[in-house]
Amino acid sequence: MKKNCLTRVRTMNKPDGLTPTRVVSKVIAVPGTIGKTKREDLLISGSGKVIAQDIPTDWINYIHSAVNNYDDMQAYDNGTKTVSDQLITSFRLEGKPVAKASGKQVGRDQDGNYVMSASPDYARRIREVKRNRPQVRYGRSQKPIDIPVHVQCVFYLNKSNGKICVPEMVASTLDLLVKLGIIKSDTNDIVASTDGSRSRYILNEPYTMVTIRKMRSDYA
Repeated sequence: MKKNCLTRVRTMNKPDGLTPTRVVSKVIAVPGTIGKTKREDLLISGSGKVIAQDIPTDWINYIHSAVNNYDDMQAYDNGTKTVSDQLITSFRLEGKPVAKASGKQVGRDQDGNYVMSASPDYARRIREVKRNRPQVRYGRSQKPIDIPVHVQCVFYLNKSNGKICVPEMVASTLDLLVKLGIIKSDTNDIVASTDGSRSRYILNEPYTMVTIRKMRSDYA
């Protein structure tokens, strides 16, 4: 007679003080060269401890994204949220975020009709994002995502960027994702949730971290 075996599955708890991580920069002297300095990026833990340094910047950014994505997935792994932990893609939009609604201008099209055009700052932002198109991989076909998803935007800003309106910045980021062909539209049949979007302050150049997850099948 075989005995019943119970398998205990251990889940990894969030290491205390590790997350969320942030990337900071410092200026250091170049050894053997008088008066010459260089910038070095460091990965800092939530408690202020240095996690990684003296490695390439793209490695630091990869570790930063991976650890923070794990932290975000743990936050939703409590059975009370409709957001799934099924990650579709996560990527970085370089540059300072610009609100789509700010500074809109009224003009006329080629037929003489009055139209509302984007502000020069936002039009510049569109060109900047298209020029520095992020590396986004989420499927074989790479067609725009056309299923209900949760989109989370984390805006990393300098103190000099001042305060922002997070809902406006989320709206402009979703508009950019449509223009980049990442999502089919920014309406609620595609973007079902933007919970968890927020802003943080950093010392280096501003950027936006975008994370897209598939909604659970019981979403209505």
